[in-house]
Amino acid sequence: MEAESRIVSFMARAREDPRIGPMHISLYAAILYIWSEQGFTGPVVVSARKLMPAAKIGGKGPYHRSIRQLQEYGYIRYEPSCDPAVPSRVVLEG
Repeated sequence: MEAESRIVSFMARAREDPRIGPMHISLYAAILYIWSEQGFTGPVVVSARKLMPAAKIGGKGPYHRSIRQLQEYGYIRYEPSCDPAVPSRVVLEG
């Protein structure tokens, strides 16, 4: 049930936020999808390799820009990993 309230809350905010576009929405939905696979517990453990196809994002540039902007705009807290063997983490805000 928490995932449903998260997507509803996100969409309500995004609807009023002119900075949010389709790629942001797709990426947020992909983050929620990965979170569901992880049992809706703790921070979402992510990698660009898993998120990009789920969000239908075709390039690293648009992916990094979108995830950075979601953080800047206060929708997520992104904790990137500089080590390819260690996944990054996303905390859903609000």
